[in-house]
Amino acid sequence: MLLWLVILVFHALNQKAIIDTILMLAGYTYGPLLGLFALGLFTKVNLNDKLVPIICLVAPVVTYLLANNLSLFWENIR
Repeated sequence: MLLWLVILVFHALNQKAIIDTILMLAGYTYGPLLGLFALGLFTKVNLNDKLVPIICLVAPVVTYLLANNLSLFWENIR
């Protein structure tokens, strides 16, 4: 049922590349979480347990902003 609703939403948005959108959203969520995991695995940094959920929520937003605004920085450098 959920898959059917997702297909209807993408059809209403006239989005042709559903898999590209799903992979993009997965990158925004799993990328920063994997980075947080790697930070804990490969470093000896002690994180405050109260800050971890906030970091996990803020990281996808920062990733989205960087992904959409990074081209502005590259155009100004050239």
